[in-house]
Amino acid sequence: MTEQTRQKVFTELEFHLWRIRYLPKRDWHSEIMVKGSTKALSTMRDAIKLMMEDFKSHGHSTRKFLCNPPEDIDVLRYANEHKAEIEWLIWLVFRMQSDVPDTARYELKNKAVTVFLNEQTASKLLEILETQLNTSTQYPHGQTAPGGLFFAPDWLGVE
Repeated sequence: MTEQTRQKVFTELEFHLWRIRYLPKRDWHSEIMVKGSTKALSTMRDAIKLMMEDFKSHGHSTRKFLCNPPEDIDVLRYANEHKAEIEWLIWLVFRMQSDVPDTARYELKNKAVTVFLNEQTASKLLEILETQLNTSTQYPHGQTAPGGLFFAPDWLGVE
């Protein structure tokens, strides 16, 4: 693994995180949408592997990923055309602790999404990342991940 993945905060990734609601509804969908380049997903996978090693040594571990809205498409206009609203989120934080239940949901505060993991849910997240990285078409139908994340096939989270 590269030295880059040994760090705990990642800011230079092509990585997007958002939530969506279909208008005129007031409630946001419960899933947090995730999309990233192959390099971003590989970096995340490697960082989570190291996070799991840290967890075994120290009993807890954290990794933090800065998310950036895409620059090559006007996603907000696209969402408006489909009668939806998108809220860009800024940080994706993974916190690994032993007392986290398998069903733990994310916490959203100040546009930062914190996902709480244990050994089983971190392993499941790695499995999903591997699936996304090893398919010829990333996000073919979308994929639910631990904590309420959803690897989105498109900007609306549908195929």
